[in-house]
Amino acid sequence: MPASVGISLEQLRERLPLERPVLDYVLATMKAEGRLSERNALWASPDHAAVFAGADADHVEAIDRLFREAKYRPPGIEEVCAKTGIKPSDVQRLIKMLVQHERLVRVEGDILFHREAVDAAREALVAFMRKEGCLESVKFKYLLDTSRRFAIPLLDYLDTLGITRRDGHTRYLK
Repeated sequence: MPASVGISLEQLRERLPLERPVLDYVLATMKAEGRLSERNALWASPDHAAVFAGADADHVEAIDRLFREAKYRPPGIEEVCAKTGIKPSDVQRLIKMLVQHERLVRVEGDILFHREAVDAAREALVAFMRKEGCLESVKFKYLLDTSRRFAIPLLDYLDTLGITRRDGHTRYLK
């Protein structure tokens, strides 16, 4: 896959005829020496840059732009297909790749946000909580000018990152 961000450990084990402890040692050594990097359970050389080509490149940019512009009201698969004219199977495949590349973030089920939106939400949340001390979850949707459908899963996602801790319906900085 030309747009791959790396190779999984399982794929490495299939391709390299090494015992598990030997492969684990080789990977750990190469990672420590900076000759190999691991990101999202995928291995690659540190300078590896996955590149999209042809129609995929155009489609990826269209999907990326749609999510970036939607910010806190991200589209679903059907909306992406309708607005871009890309087939549903291609949209699903490309979204999966965008998630691997960390350009899109899956916060819950089928709810995805652009990485820039997640980072901006985190900054807004931290700034608000530093000023106010805490945040009632219902206020988060007003802070981002979005609906509860998107605000609560995003807030829960930020909890899982360790940005905030939840106590009932109130969040505090961790």
